[in-house]
Amino acid sequence: MSGREFFIGRYAKLGWKYKDVKPRQAVRINSMNVSEKKVVKRLESLGVELERIPFLKNGYWFNRSEFSVGATTEYPFRVLLHSRGCGSNPSDAVYRVKG
Repeated sequence: MSGREFFIGRYAKLGWKYKDVKPRQAVRINSMNVSEKKVVKRLESLGVELERIPFLKNGYWFNRSEFSVGATTEYPFRVLLHSRGCGSNPSDAVYRVKG
């Protein structure tokens, strides 16, 4: 029995139902370098489907694309930053306190 199967069985005994979930790929736009609107417009012109993350300033879910975030010309210049959506909340909270 693998560790995964062990924990699924253990939590099933407690009434928990296992659901396999894949985290959504998210990006943050570094608005200190470039306008958020310009980056969104450029990515959409390349065929990227973005969805605004309602609880995160400058955050977008990278829903559909034929290439990865790292393959964009914006990524090496720190215009786009990989994110996990909710993992960026602490930095966003600090920004709001200082900003």
